[in-house]
Amino acid sequence: MKFAEEVMEILEAFDLTQSYRTAAELASCSHNTVAHYVAAREAGGLTAHPVRRAQLVDPFLEKIEEWVEKSRGKLRADVAYEKLGAMGYQGSERTARRAVAASKSSWRAGNRRIYRPWVVEPGLWVLCGTPHKTHYAAAAIMRRHALPGVVAEITADSQASIRAA
Repeated sequence: MKFAEEVMEILEAFDLTQSYRTAAELASCSHNTVAHYVAAREAGGLTAHPVRRAQLVDPFLEKIEEWVEKSRGKLRADVAYEKLGAMGYQGSERTARRAVAASKSSWRAGNRRIYRPWVVEPGLWVLCGTPHKTHYAAAAIMRRHALPGVVAEITADSQASIRAA
């Protein structure tokens, strides 16, 4: 099966040359491949995405998604298979495992933690504590909205400890 870009390149080469063999040389494939894709295009069967076949687990997909949501993505496929069997599922365990994995994957994509960078705003944060001469911020604590008198006191203490070291 060719990628969509390759199929488009094959069809463009055929439209340019109107010859299977010449288009095959331009697209670096077999002339039979060119003939296949040209015939598929003329028949209207050439689609961007392949059609998914129906599976035995399809009627149970909503229930699987509900279980994954309730378990917050911790549902095990073997447990789901046992529950599905009690509900009348006749398919294989592998098909059920695939359906649970797909459902868990989509659940994780919608419930992913978002990491946002810490943006320092001038005047809202002040460094409190006594910095060490080699590791200035190692023992320091960040405090939000510090009072102006406290800032002056901390600054004086920090300068004194730096001079002593």
